[in-house]
Amino acid sequence: MRRRLVAYVVFFMMGIVSGLAGYRIMVLFAGTGLLFVKSLRKCSSEEGRFVMILVIMFLAGFIRITVADCNMYDKEMESHIGLPYTCYGYINDIKPAKDGRFRIVAEVNGTGVLCYYKGEINNCYSITGRRILFTLRPGRAEGDFYARSSGCSYTSNINGFLLGDFVNSPFTQFKRRILLKQSHFTDRFKERNDSKGFLSGILFGNTSFMNEETRELFSYNGTAHILAVSGLHIGILYGFYKFVQKKLRKKLFTFIYLLLLFIYGTAAGWSVSVARAVIMILVLMTGELTDRPYDMLTAAFFSSFIILLKNPYYLFTAGFQMSFLAVVSIAFLMPLFTEYIGTYWSMVMAVQAGLLPYIMYTFDKCSLRGIVLNIPTVFLAGILVPAGVIAFFFYMISGISFKVIEYFLMNMADLIVWINSLFEGSEFLSSDITIASPFYLVLYYSCIFFVSSEFFTVHRLRKEYLMLAKVYFLFFMMAYILSISI
Repeated sequence: MRRRLVAYVVFFMMGIVSGLAGYRIMVLFAGTGLLFVKSLRKCSSEEGRFVMILVIMFLAGFIRITVADCNMYDKEMESHIGLPYTCYGYINDIKPAKDGRFRIVAEVNGTGVLCYYKGEINNCYSITGRRILFTLRPGRAEGDFYARSSGCSYTSNINGFLLGDFVNSPFTQFKRRILLKQSHFTDRFKERNDSKGFLSGILFGNTSFMNEETRELFSYNGTAHILAVSGLHIGILYGFYKFVQKKLRKKLFTFIYLLLLFIYGTAAGWSVSVARAVIMILVLMTGELTDRPYDMLTAAFFSSFIILLKNPYYLFTAGFQMSFLAVVSIAFLMPLFTEYIGTYWSMVMAVQAGLLPYIMYTFDKCSLRGIVLNIPTVFLAGILVPAGVIAFFFYMISGISFKVIEYFLMNMADLIVWINSLFEGSEFLSSDITIASPFYLVLYYSCIFFVSSEFFTVHRLRKEYLMLAKVYFLFFMMAYILSISI
């Protein structure tokens, strides 16, 4: 099995799910695993080690989510659950929420608190990293995966706060300066609020300034992936790096490129898609330096492992799921389509086949418009994104922004939004289809990825149908276990 790391990370994810769902689910997983291990009793020592590592990775995932749960609670905060609690903290992050409130991620006594504030804040990023005095009514963030993925154990509404001085941390100061530059850059487009919101989304992944209708429009059309800073954006920076490196071949430029990656990742808030894309690029660069082949699927799962080690609750967020579904779909399904419909169309079809069932389950809608709309949308985004990224870096360094570039970016943004609104209110290539149970969703993905894998091809050619049947049974049990735990 060439991609063993993929299997290891899958079992690590299964361990995380079982740890969150409880010991009952772990017993079901263990029972299923024992049946599978028993079928491999007479396997070679190498296969035995492989199975042993799978078990270890499963237990590692279970332990990681358990440790994360145990370390998240504070005694002082626990004694004030539901009660007024005036305390000091400092602001890690702040963003506008969809309902007009602000989401403030604060740290109190070393514990994260997600605060919702309905009031006026002129510039979110100007208060990032500042100490804060406020009164909480803390509640546990159980079941709130957004709060948990933000590193918060508690949530609370707040009516106001008093600001103190800035935290004396080099990274916090660096982060605040980058975010302020990003905010000042997007404010250049404020004469058209819709354009500003879209540009903030497509260039930095911040969709909080977009109106709800536009967000839902892109999600429903299957073109929302351009609003998440990911492989498209990081790939553009990498393409620029390779172009210049061929001419200069200087180690200094490699350092500058890595610094630009770090700055851009910070400006984009280090979302899951950003972290995933940056790690995959670093794996690619490492492979080039060590003269080793690059495998996109292995790099994607390695990056997911790093991200989940940091915070296992990312696994349950839509951003993580859609980001990795898109990459995995391209890696598995694109080779099947390329022979018949060419590289570009095969990539579009692979992403649609991967994301469409997820969209059906999440939004109760089936839209095939993405196949049509992704063509002009991705093409125009391929022009807008590099122009916007270059304009941002130029503004960050010099403080200068040219009006002609601003109007170009705003008009490109309006054009992309207009194209995606062409079928708004129409049922063209659209229907209401519901996937009621996650069982069918998990079973679908496990089966299509397995059928398109090398493992399936090799064992099918060897006519080892019993082995394939055992794996199918394992997937069936996995789908059932995950469906009752979600």
